[in-house]
Amino acid sequence: PATSDAAAAAVSPADAAGQDGQAPAQPVSPDAPDMRETTLSASEAQPAPAIPLAASAGAPPAVTPSLVANLIGAQVATQLLPNLETALFGTSTTQVASEKGAAGSSGSVDQSLAHATATSLNIPPNDSNSVEQANTLEALAKNDEELATARQVQSQVGAEARADQVLRFLRANKGKVSDTVEMLKEHLEYRKTIPPLKSSVRDELLKGKYCFFGRDKEGDQVVVARLRLMGKHTYENLEVVRESLVHFAEFMESKLSPMGQITVVFSRLESSRNNTDLEWLKVATSVLQKHYPERLKKAFVAPIGLLYRSVWAVAQYYFDPDTRKKLQISTDPNCFFEGVDHAELPEEIGGHNKNALHAEDIIAYAERVHGKEGA
Repeated sequence: PATSDAAAAAVSPADAAGQDGQAPAQPVSPDAPDMRETTLSASEAQPAPAIPLAASAGAPPAVTPSLVANLIGAQVATQLLPNLETALFGTSTTQVASEKGAAGSSGSVDQSLAHATATSLNIPPNDSNSVEQANTLEALAKNDEELATARQVQSQVGAEARADQVLRFLRANKGKVSDTVEMLKEHLEYRKTIPPLKSSVRDELLKGKYCFFGRDKEGDQVVVARLRLMGKHTYENLEVVRESLVHFAEFMESKLSPMGQITVVFSRLESSRNNTDLEWLKVATSVLQKHYPERLKKAFVAPIGLLYRSVWAVAQYYFDPDTRKKLQISTDPNCFFEGVDHAELPEEIGGHNKNALHAEDIIAYAERVHGKEGA
């Protein structure tokens, strides 16, 4: 139940023309855009609604502790404003936060602050639901039973684990507390070992094998994988592949709301046997399935031929049965548009979007958060 379930598509060795004896309909495929020259898509650039300055035609609403807690997040109000709140109000925002049931929860202070800042400055949030979706167990749990189980996990792994991590890992483990605790503790240790960005990994990211293109029909982030750019001949070694996937996934995490998901479009247009790479699949599943569970919503893989079907018959068993259901394979690349509008996908696969998320943004994020080798 991981992002990596879609990674199986990279093993497909079939030619773009298909090997089922029939040529799939393929849209015109111009050269791939240079990832270093692209910009945010139009959908990414849409401004978020500004906070209204007044509730009516009269004066703006009174500034109260409750208003502060609502605007910047109870967690932030609780932890960052104890002195300011007293100076402004002569009362405690911490008390307001506690009454809201937020004090002491495992939500992300940084994320709440970022969302509050984005809203107040009229900056578009990372995800369509990011402002409204507080990162607390109480806000994210599906029901009281899941909330109680999640609290058991949280008590064993500590506050270091975010609420969304607890719940996503719990769902990936079918609600089993012991398995979730073990997996989550391993993940928290893994996060401490994410290496600084190496020049070889930077170069790998700039190849544009994976990129962000717009949003799907439900407003979730779309990731496009160009399988024609993959294969053993395209990278230095598997460690470079692993680290590039880690930094890409970390950037993806920074863009999504607490429980946000992605739709993946695996384009096999112009791919060939040279793009076959089972070793890549093993690395990808190891990273993504262990550390980024429950992020995949749907994956479309096309066009495929007879040979790919035979490979998938074996490769599918790398993944959980529930995850396999999220994969849709087809001989026709027009299947991509079942979940994503033409305006959101790149021209090379039949869409109308000329812009992708700048690869340099992924690199800048990696260097800012994890550092740069030699710096």
